[in-house]
Amino acid sequence: MRPRQQRSGFTLIELLAVMAIMGAMLALSIAAFSKMGSGSSIRASAMMFKSSVSMARQNAITKRTKTTITYGNTGNPSRGYYAITFKNKDTGLDQMIGATNWLSDGIAFYENGAALPAYGDVKNAYVAPLVFKVDGGTANGATARWIGMRESRPGTNVLHTVLRLQPLTGRLTEYER
Repeated sequence: MRPRQQRSGFTLIELLAVMAIMGAMLALSIAAFSKMGSGSSIRASAMMFKSSVSMARQNAITKRTKTTITYGNTGNPSRGYYAITFKNKDTGLDQMIGATNWLSDGIAFYENGAALPAYGDVKNAYVAPLVFKVDGGTANGATARWIGMRESRPGTNVLHTVLRLQPLTGRLTEYER
């Protein structure tokens, strides 16, 4: 009688167990990656607005003229917009820096970030424009100003951010996300 040959390899049970483990790992990684982009539009909008506020403040200091940021919401679902203007000393006319800027789709402003407004609520989303004086401070009073941004589309998570404007320095910082 001949001796039995040793066969190396995997059994069907072992292959099925490895495939089950790989399937579970794939399901977990898909779930993790699907949440990766969550909140990116609100982060981008906040970063863009902070950059524009900094540019307006810099314009007020370098050109020695008051610079204004007017902002608000429009549309349904609401979407935030803002524009930067200053008084041109040579012509005496208001001059816009760039064009009207828009927040990401579905991102809207709300004032005083204490309470989130209901979806689609755009009333009183802003109180008054931000006005920067020639020293870089704001002309809007001596108390800090809170500017909120939130998703305004129904059926989305309530993602929001609150920015805090320091009146003396004109510095805008992210207070809460």
